[in-house]
Amino acid sequence: FTTLLYTIKFENLGMNRTQLSDSLLKSFGSRAYHAIHQLDRLRPSQQFEMVFRVSSDLDQLVKDARGYDPVTQLSLLSRIAGVYSHSVEETGEVFKGLSGPGGFQSDLCEEMLEALKAINVSNISAEQLKNAKSQLERVHSRLTPYCIDEFEEVIDSIDNTLNNLA
Repeated sequence: FTTLLYTIKFENLGMNRTQLSDSLLKSFGSRAYHAIHQLDRLRPSQQFEMVFRVSSDLDQLVKDARGYDPVTQLSLLSRIAGVYSHSVEETGEVFKGLSGPGGFQSDLCEEMLEALKAINVSNISAEQLKNAKSQLERVHSRLTPYCIDEFEEVIDSIDNTLNNLA
C-alpha cells in the first residue's frame, strides 16, 4: 500500500521515478561542468559581464533535478555542488560572480534542504544519502577556505535524516 501511495504521489507531481544511475549522475555532472566552463576562453572582464549566462544554465539544471524523487534530486544536486566546488581555481570571474553572498551556493543548499524535507524515511536508501553526504563533505572542505560554508547545514540535515533511519 505504501509503495502504491509513493508511486501515485510522484506521478501526480510529475516527478520522474527513474532510479539513480551512474549515467544520470554523469549527465548532470557533465552539464554542470559545461555550464560553468562555457566562458573559459573569454577575458576576465568578458567573463564578468557574461556570468549571468552561467547562472541561468545552472538554475535550469537545478530546476531539472526537481523532476526526480527527493533522494535522487539530492544526489544530483550534490553532484552539481561537486562540480561547482572544483571550479574555484579554474574559472576566475565566473566563480566570483556565482559565489557572492546569497549566490548560487545558497540557492543550491536551499534546494537540497527542500529535497531532504520531502524525503519519506520509510522509502529511502541510506546508501544514497551517505554518498550524497560524502560528496558534500568534500565540497564543504574545498569551499570553506573561501568563506563558503552553507553546505554544512545540508550535511547536518543529512546526518539527522540518517539518524532517523536507525
